[in-house]
Amino acid sequence: MIWNRIDLAKVHRLFYPQVPVVITAEINGHVGATPAIWCMPLSFNPPLIGIAIAPEHETCNMIKKTRAFNMNWLHHSHAQQIGELGEISGREFIDKLNAVKLTTVKGKGNS
Repeated sequence: MIWNRIDLAKVHRLFYPQVPVVITAEINGHVGATPAIWCMPLSFNPPLIGIAIAPEHETCNMIKKTRAFNMNWLHHSHAQQIGELGEISGREFIDKLNAVKLTTVKGKGNS
């Protein structure tokens, strides 16, 4: 077997393609959203999910404040909008989902 060396800056490409989830959080009408590939189930009982997003992202700050987030799996037809979410900052938009023309439906637990 022949092993090729891979540039460490490109190792993440070994894990593609993966379906990114869109992580969302809301504080007083300010809606943050970010695509994330690093997510996984942590426990079935109680149900726990872990995500990894950069701590400097506004959505991460919102999650820390609210201690809550939503995970959204979107159809592949929304690939462009998912990419756009990763390009704009929640510090610039009051509602990132609306900024990329995605609509929301609030769950029963939301107020």
